[in-house]
Amino acid sequence: MKTNLMTEQALDEILATFEDGTYPRVAWHHGAHLAVAGCYLSALPREEALDRMRAGVIHYNTSVGIVNDADCGYHETLTRFWIEVASHFLDSQPATASRAQKIVALVDEFSGKRDLFKDYWSFDVVKSREARAGWIPPDRKNL
Repeated sequence: MKTNLMTEQALDEILATFEDGTYPRVAWHHGAHLAVAGCYLSALPREEALDRMRAGVIHYNTSVGIVNDADCGYHETLTRFWIEVASHFLDSQPATASRAQKIVALVDEFSGKRDLFKDYWSFDVVKSREARAGWIPPDRKNL
């Protein structure tokens, strides 16, 4: 995802195509997840943004043929983790920055840190069925 091309209009398009399930699957990577999370967090309270992200990822996965089950697809713990990380980061951005500027900064900061969660959990949270199905709080350090 080229963040230098991430304008307000581009963010609206990313969000719309994510929500309708037509965002290209080959482009649905960590940076795109962050951009969508940033859009929701910019417009909604954190819990509502989490609800929209949760429902959106499940719907998107189904739309592009990704199975959401005990071993694949939607992951509750990682989704909540990244919503928290993104929320705190966006809250730290200058109030004068535009939505696009804040989301570009978010994607630039964290798109290469996909494995950041490993600092927070002592077990393989990705492979944990319990963590995929429900929230498991970090056991190494607090968010």
